[in-house]
Amino acid sequence: HGRARGTAHPKDLAHATQLFEEHGEAKAHFLLTYAQQAAPETAYQPKFFGGILPYLPEALAAYDAQARQAAQRRTQQAAAHERRRHERYLAWQQEQCAQLRAALPSTALMALEDAQRARLRAAGTALVALDMAVRVAIDNVLAAQAQLPTFEVWRQQEAAC
Repeated sequence: HGRARGTAHPKDLAHATQLFEEHGEAKAHFLLTYAQQAAPETAYQPKFFGGILPYLPEALAAYDAQARQAAQRRTQQAAAHERRRHERYLAWQQEQCAQLRAALPSTALMALEDAQRARLRAAGTALVALDMAVRVAIDNVLAAQAQLPTFEVWRQQEAAC
């Protein structure tokens, strides 16, 4: 940390050992860096290792805050990755259903539409949402008939590739 090498006093070694044992290597190194950055701001020039120990509570708080932020970033990145994966699945599923719909004879598609429309009306689907609900219902029927994988199965298959 920019300090001249020298022989450590036994008391400094004891402080360093205790710090290392209580807080671990990563936090001990963080304290050194934190104290080196904070000392000039307070015009304090510690001459012994024990002189940086007053920075310990602030350094630990800063370390924990950075760790929380890093964990939060990882969580957000994982959630964003999962959203993108789900969007890819939905696009794939929609493409598969469009191909299945196009392969159906027009009379079979019309019969399926009529049956789903009647079922949805009987279930009380709002008229304004009926056309979209019929399309979704048909896609669900076609996906089931074609045994398209659920998102969970598709995700596992994608991960295996």
